[in-house]
Amino acid sequence: MISAAAVIDDSLCLVELDVNGHADFAERGSDIVCSAVSVLVRTAGRIVLSQLLNGCEYESDGKGSFQLKLVKIPDGKQEWMRGITEFLLNGLSDLEKDYPAFVKLEITINEE
Repeated sequence: MISAAAVIDDSLCLVELDVNGHADFAERGSDIVCSAVSVLVRTAGRIVLSQLLNGCEYESDGKGSFQLKLVKIPDGKQEWMRGITEFLLNGLSDLEKDYPAFVKLEITINEE
């Protein structure tokens, strides 16, 4: 199973994302669930990294582990980050609904 834990702040911007595991929906190389999660989180991670170079930490070992942590969202980028967050979390939520035995998403709101 793929477990995704997202932390968002009170302005609905992603603060942290930790994704681990494999769906085991199909054979390696043919697993559409793993592929869908990988495309969503890796693309979002690269886009965030390209825009917030010094404001985030990104790690993906390519073997079922992905972490993204935002240290600081610069002024003027909050609305953009809300859009990325909404896109990413809606995509993961849809996968969880469509494949509940293979994807688990937990969203926590950090009100600090």
